[in-house]
Amino acid sequence: MNKEELMEAIGRFFDQKSSVTIRICGHGASGKSTLAADLAQYLGKEEVNVLAGDLYVIPGQISDQAFLRYEMEGQAVEASITACHPVRHELISLKRDISALSRGMDLLTPDMPWQKEEILKGQKPITIVEGMSPTFLEKDLFDLSIYIYTDAETELARRLVRDVAERGRIPDFVQKNADRRRRQYQLYMEPYKNEFDILINDSQGQFLIEANSFRN
Repeated sequence: MNKEELMEAIGRFFDQKSSVTIRICGHGASGKSTLAADLAQYLGKEEVNVLAGDLYVIPGQISDQAFLRYEMEGQAVEASITACHPVRHELISLKRDISALSRGMDLLTPDMPWQKEEILKGQKPITIVEGMSPTFLEKDLFDLSIYIYTDAETELARRLVRDVAERGRIPDFVQKNADRRRRQYQLYMEPYKNEFDILINDSQGQFLIEANSFRN
């Protein structure tokens, strides 16, 4: 199954239901937002709410004093916590907002420097929740769960483009923190991928569906 066939299968699944909530999760720069946008376009944007999980990540300036201890390359290290750990996320707020949309309630999203506030309409039948935050919520909140990831080289290359151009980061900062982010991802986030219906490897320009327990 390729990307186009996956979209078609999801579309058929949605046609059978009056209301559907899907999550698209993975580490930073894995391709979540791109996949969510492509899926929303395929399904018809007028029918879809896209809720950005990044809105529920606790800002780094708040969490800078929270440290984790773990092993990295055979050495014990202590490092500030990244968004790969569940405590960096406002999970109760995210769960509340997903429930509100699924019950037909409108939702005003926060106004952020990287994304202006908007009203998501509860009357829309499809909600796509994309980001790292929904990874750590219960699977039964969603009708379909998709997990997408890349190798370390692809992640860094994408971050050097996106984080510098869109988020004002300095390339040296992105490079310096790459190993810390990747190790915390392996320890605290990657194990959750086994709970997802569809697993996608989006490394090195390929879109490979490695696992699919989803049946439409």
